[in-house]
Amino acid sequence: MAFAGDRMWPQLDALAQWSGGLSEVHLVVAHGDEASGGPADRIAAFVADALPHVVVNRHGPIADDEPAEILAAVEKATGGHGAGWLLDASGGSRLMFAGAVRASATIPGLRVVHRDARGPWYEVHADGGARLLEGWDPAAIEQFTLADLLAVTWADEERTATVQSTTVESEITAAAATAAKGADWRHEFERAATRVRARRSIGQGSLFEQFVLALVRQLGVEADDIGISAMLHDGTQAVQEVDVVVNSHGRLHVIDCKLTDEAGSAPIGMQIRDAYATRRQLGDGADQYILLRPNRVVGEEFRSLAEEYDIRVVDQATLEERPLPDVLEQLLRPGHPGSPAPSRPLPRTLRVAQENGLVDVYAEFVQSREPVRVYDHQRYMVLQISAGRRLTSHQVTKAVSGVLRDAGTVIDTQRCSKGTRFTVVVRPGDRRHDQAAQRLATFTLDHLR
Repeated sequence: MAFAGDRMWPQLDALAQWSGGLSEVHLVVAHGDEASGGPADRIAAFVADALPHVVVNRHGPIADDEPAEILAAVEKATGGHGAGWLLDASGGSRLMFAGAVRASATIPGLRVVHRDARGPWYEVHADGGARLLEGWDPAAIEQFTLADLLAVTWADEERTATVQSTTVESEITAAAATAAKGADWRHEFERAATRVRARRSIGQGSLFEQFVLALVRQLGVEADDIGISAMLHDGTQAVQEVDVVVNSHGRLHVIDCKLTDEAGSAPIGMQIRDAYATRRQLGDGADQYILLRPNRVVGEEFRSLAEEYDIRVVDQATLEERPLPDVLEQLLRPGHPGSPAPSRPLPRTLRVAQENGLVDVYAEFVQSREPVRVYDHQRYMVLQISAGRRLTSHQVTKAVSGVLRDAGTVIDTQRCSKGTRFTVVVRPGDRRHDQAAQRLATFTLDHLR
């Protein structure tokens, strides 16, 4: 059971996570979302195409500001018996979420789950507590094609989305394969581009987009999960276009490629603002937008602007520290699910049991009065930091990544409104759970200086 609202990526991921044994989908529709071509129609059409054996039912329209109406809809669908039912409370308003929490307290056996745009999944309990959900697969949604996902999340009642599956030049494919093995990616790309342009007329920028796509394929992303020149159409007119789109690791990733700043190019500040506008127009909050500028150094002022807009900047300075294939891997395919939990407790680490990990991490952290505390959820670790001064999420992510090195990957960093407290979610590397935990346990505020 799910809320059919404008932010639909969590609902699509829920279909992927729990598709095994799924027989029915019940959509709770709020007033204003029941129009033809709206969220409920698009989700129903997606289910009919991708999971034709699943029956779709609709409930509503209901008021999205009345938790009691949510509870009534859930009670009607389940008959008051929650065994075998899963309620995804991600897509609606805050008051709809409140109704879902009431349902978990009222209906025996009902499971309620939630994820924000970035993930991961949490199981919500009747007393308001939540725990990180074990066993979910970040790659599950890759069972659906990129084109089908865009048709739900980017399109709406008036607009349609398309994506091209471009053929990559053989020389570019070979260059990407060599670069992925450790060769100088700039040298390999330039040599391959020169060979291609010797036999046909094509722009260097177009070849670079192909090169990025080929590098992503080297990371193990399937061809139907990548597209070049994804477009949003209003009737017959294209109203928006992006360079490269990737469905990977539970999110859509938009890569805006610009190899060089040509004459007449917009200033970098305007490029960042345009990227933000594009992200708002195209996505539903689940997209990661990457501004790839390999031959330009983006100043700290504009990096801060990009961070405020939740835009990832990969510039010349970034690529002097790490090669492009490694940066793309960190952004698109971070780590692997962790291994078994450590055999011994770790300093300043609170072990959260898989079976009954009902812990309000933030409240526990505040009560601990420690500046840094690690919460071990086995497959994930959460690092709570009270820095005592304003920092950017980029600074904190960089510091934690420096401590982890190759033992794990930072998959999310969230900052409180004052900018002094941070929540960092880390996925340990394959068979490196103990090592990641030990390194995180050494993290102090000195690493942020």
